[in-house]
Amino acid sequence: MEALKPLKRAAEKERRRANRKALREKANAGLLSLEEQALVDSRKQLRQARRGARGLAEADMQGDWKGGVVVDLGFDDCMTDQEIISMTTQLGRLYSSNRTASRSVATVLHTSFSPNASPRLWEKMRKSNWEKWTRSSWWGLGLDELVKAFKDHPDHIQSDSFTPTDTKPSETDLMMNSSTALNTDRSAANGKGNPSDLIGDGTDTDLLLSNLSHPHLPSPFTSKYKLVYLSADSEEELTTLSEDEIYIIGGLVDRNRFKNICQDKADKLGIRTARLPIGTYLQNLPTRKVLTVNQVFEILVNYIATQSWKEAFEAVMPQRKFNVGKPRKYNKDDGEDGVGDDGDGDEVEQVGNIATADEIDEEAALNA
Repeated sequence: MEALKPLKRAAEKERRRANRKALREKANAGLLSLEEQALVDSRKQLRQARRGARGLAEADMQGDWKGGVVVDLGFDDCMTDQEIISMTTQLGRLYSSNRTASRSVATVLHTSFSPNASPRLWEKMRKSNWEKWTRSSWWGLGLDELVKAFKDHPDHIQSDSFTPTDTKPSETDLMMNSSTALNTDRSAANGKGNPSDLIGDGTDTDLLLSNLSHPHLPSPFTSKYKLVYLSADSEEELTTLSEDEIYIIGGLVDRNRFKNICQDKADKLGIRTARLPIGTYLQNLPTRKVLTVNQVFEILVNYIATQSWKEAFEAVMPQRKFNVGKPRKYNKDDGEDGVGDDGDGDEVEQVGNIATADEIDEEAALNA
């Protein structure tokens, strides 16, 4: 039955197209009935309303923060199945935070996202409607290819035509299954790809693959941008956010099993690292606070809105929740670590809460 769904959708689409054509011909000949004329008028009003809404959305995006955020999803094999579920929840909450922020981040790029690069996360994300998320781009390629784009091919970035180097042919073949799907056009990248344009097995996977934008980079990313990997283990403390920088968040839920994993990855790729100034602005935390991926992002967008780290941290981590000396009740949403290991209180680890994929803000994605 699943294999027949794309065929049924294509047949239904063709039927609607034929009906619209017949209606236009009758309208041109002046042969519309009252009911048909009412239908034509209502469709016209709907188109006008959509154009108006699109115009408002475009105007709203003009005020977006022009810097960028990358979520590095290249840790699929480091997480358990439960942690993968937690990551899908965190990505959904991150999107919702950006969609409702007083000043949204213009572009959030997710790297290493494909059936080949992150098979379990890809499967869990199927029901999240990620292909409809606004201000979001999805790359099947890894962070190393993004680094190459900025370091080795800066002139290619602005033209939106960067071609990754040293990519295994079999990798591309496995991910996209066709050259047509690999060279995704803008309509497909916006979730409007035509199933008949794809060469593949005609499954839902083909339709989702058409929404991966690699090897093209998001158009706002130009050669002026610099990459900064957010790491708790960095020696540099972040003092401000700059619109000519792209901040990388490690998309990892690991219960602190892998020490320095993001720092080591950044060092290997030659990416500058920096840590959030939690210890400077929240000095009274009794323990080392463990943050989820979406909480790190929420701190960033709150800082963008207020230009105050203290207000940004308070919005995400109210200090009233960390009363020294008061026993803390276990919360089922805390997962294994709760508040985290003992430490200085100024470190950030991307450790997620145990949750189900149903908690993702699917309604927000549908209304995007």
